[in-house]
Amino acid sequence: MKQWDINWNMYRSKIVFADNAASFLSEIEELVANAEHMQSGGEGKYALELLSELLIDLNSMLTRWTLDKNVGLETKREGDCKIRSAILSMGGEGYLAYADKEIDSIKKSQFGRIADATDKGRMYTYWGNDLCTGVDFSLRRGASFTTSNPSKINLFRKAEPEQYGIYLKEVLEEHKDISKEQLLSYLTVKVVSQVARKLIPINKATNGKFGVSFTQVDPSTWNNAKAMVDEVRLWYSEFQKEMCCERPNVVFKVPATPAAKEAAKELLKDDYIRLTFTSNFAVGQHKQFLELINKRQPNCFLVLVDCHLRKFAKPEFESLGITDTDYYCEKLVSAVYQKCYQQLLDCGSDAMVNGAGLREEVGIQLCLTDKNDHPTTFTVTPSLVADYDSKERCQEIIWDKTISEADFDVLNKSSVFRRAYYADEFPWDDIQSFEPYAFMMEGFMTARQECLDTISDYQ
Repeated sequence: MKQWDINWNMYRSKIVFADNAASFLSEIEELVANAEHMQSGGEGKYALELLSELLIDLNSMLTRWTLDKNVGLETKREGDCKIRSAILSMGGEGYLAYADKEIDSIKKSQFGRIADATDKGRMYTYWGNDLCTGVDFSLRRGASFTTSNPSKINLFRKAEPEQYGIYLKEVLEEHKDISKEQLLSYLTVKVVSQVARKLIPINKATNGKFGVSFTQVDPSTWNNAKAMVDEVRLWYSEFQKEMCCERPNVVFKVPATPAAKEAAKELLKDDYIRLTFTSNFAVGQHKQFLELINKRQPNCFLVLVDCHLRKFAKPEFESLGITDTDYYCEKLVSAVYQKCYQQLLDCGSDAMVNGAGLREEVGIQLCLTDKNDHPTTFTVTPSLVADYDSKERCQEIIWDKTISEADFDVLNKSSVFRRAYYADEFPWDDIQSFEPYAFMMEGFMTARQECLDTISDYQ
């Protein structure tokens, strides 16, 4: 982990997650003194970057978890003034302008509105960053967890090639004579760990409920329960070593397949393992896991992927001569989400539905709930956060809106809809015949193979 990140995370934990006023002000004084020392030692740029980033943190949604509950507004303002004064005394007017621009953006954030409404009891929805990059951008706007998969690991490789290469070299030093597949598995632990470390204060503040980072098993093992079990248990051990803790704040994602159900039965014998069931599109998939994960603490997650349902339903509607295909794609996703969420409510399950693959504003709105006994979650990329934040959005609760019989008559003409909505029509024993699932898994396999094929580029 870079020294910059170590210092930033350390001060963020001490200041932005302070649990009393005295330590909050004391840590800021120490920060300022160290920044002045760094400047005198020729590291003024480093010091100003650190001060400005922590000033942004102090004026972000990160304070909701601990600081706002323990430190008064006047004390927070005093700390803010100390950091601002230090930046200006070091000639950092440009850094202060950068910080204030970001602070203004955070204040206007529509995702911040969701987090604020949840904190105030008007809503019960938590969201996560759907990449291994842009994490701080999202945490400052109210994100409470992060997620990854083989595609996200590949995107990290492309976005952060230098750091990716450093992690790869570390793996080769720590593990001799391993295959490319094993190397990629260990490398995934490195990438996810650097994200999970940022979430530790949130994890502590929520007693482990949030502040977690999701990572996904090798997609080629979708039909091999033993391979999934072995990789999750190996990963857990590796995360313990990498993060130097007994219970790393990591959740393991497995595809919602028959083999994964068998793997989950074995893995959930270990009370420290927490699972998410991904590549999940249908009521029939959710139903397979309800009893298995009910009342499991900490909670497990059932993903529901939005975009691929739309992708395969739209040409069906078009072939039927239906003109307003976008409208019916929206109704399709709404009906499936509504039934999956209601299914959890009806059986009293405390598993969390997790909306994923969101590309539309209405997809985000669909994931919002005011059910205080059953929060919802969803994941989005930083670019979608920025787009959604570009203007004020409607955040009315719509997941429980009645869908008309006339709309159901149209929806029932879609084989994608019928298999996703009616549990007995989902091809559980021939899951690869369900086009959204097959398409998503193929994407994961392609991304993983790209990572494997480019390993030699970093050696």
